[in-house]
Amino acid sequence: MTYSALDPQANRPALKLRAPEFRTVSEIDAEIERLYRLRATLAAASAGPSQRQMLDVVVEAVCQVWGITRDALLGRGRLQPVSDARQAAMYVMYLDRGLSSSDAGALFNRDHGTVLHAVFQVEAKWSTEMGFRRKFDALRAHLGLKPWLLKAGRVS
Repeated sequence: MTYSALDPQANRPALKLRAPEFRTVSEIDAEIERLYRLRATLAAASAGPSQRQMLDVVVEAVCQVWGITRDALLGRGRLQPVSDARQAAMYVMYLDRGLSSSDAGALFNRDHGTVLHAVFQVEAKWSTEMGFRRKFDALRAHLGLKPWLLKAGRVS
């Protein structure tokens, strides 16, 4: 209920705001709590997979295609097959899964600049190295992503 400061009888409510379906304040509070719970449930259902779940799916696919272990992929190793696989995974998480470069980098314990470098490297290797192209295309197919097309020097 609201009270009007201009009401000559200040102890009396100026307006009665009581909806016919609610009788008490506790019933209104209960309805508000029910609506908040419903809102949280709907938000959780529509949010889709978490970043960590997406990472697990991508890492598993990359490990299968490149034939490396999860520890090697997420580790600090700099051997060519491992770094190629890691860069491909970062590319997928950043551009295909829609994470920011900072979020994608954090999942691999790297910074955003490393992810941006990985994007450049993947696009360069895809256009020049057939072995990398075959593996990367197999990864995209394994994840159910559309194949790439090279357009005017830029992969799309």
